[in-house]
Amino acid sequence: SDGTLYTVEIANNQEATNDESSWYLVLTTQNGAHRTSAPVPGSLAGGAHSNPALGYDAESDTLFLFWQQAQNGRLSSRLLFASYQKDKWSEATTLDSVDWDLRRNLRIAVTRFIETGDVSGKHILVPQLTVHAVWWQETGMGEWARYAMLTIDRGVVKDIQLRSLPEFAGLTINRAPLRSMSPHEVL
Repeated sequence: SDGTLYTVEIANNQEATNDESSWYLVLTTQNGAHRTSAPVPGSLAGGAHSNPALGYDAESDTLFLFWQQAQNGRLSSRLLFASYQKDKWSEATTLDSVDWDLRRNLRIAVTRFIETGDVSGKHILVPQLTVHAVWWQETGMGEWARYAMLTIDRGVVKDIQLRSLPEFAGLTINRAPLRSMSPHEVL
């Protein structure tokens, strides 16, 4: 609402050691002619960081950043998110922490209302900021689409719900491996 534009890009650290990131994220903030750029702290702690996605909550003036961190020679990855509020970054939080899984194709969407019932049972919309994230996940047992719903209150993540998309059809990963389905059919 104040005209600030946020962008994030990937930068290469060609001289990275084992403790440093070979690819990290840089946030650029621009308002009118004033422009600043700085590395995202959570992307400096090793691995290769990529696939950034931004979400913004105007009510709390909070920017949310989601991204992927490749590890173990790109044989596994983690999905991370952090919030940026009042020129300060929160600690990076792992969205899904199973080791040795490979995650890719992260996409996010933001909704600002939820549907609930009032005292008379009538359906009404209530303000509620929610970030929805979907991605493709691979393990040695197969691959499937995953979903996370993050409930946000005043710029703080209050709850994270993780699901495999087949659960929405009443199936489990063991009963319905997606090896025979193409990603387009699932997503």
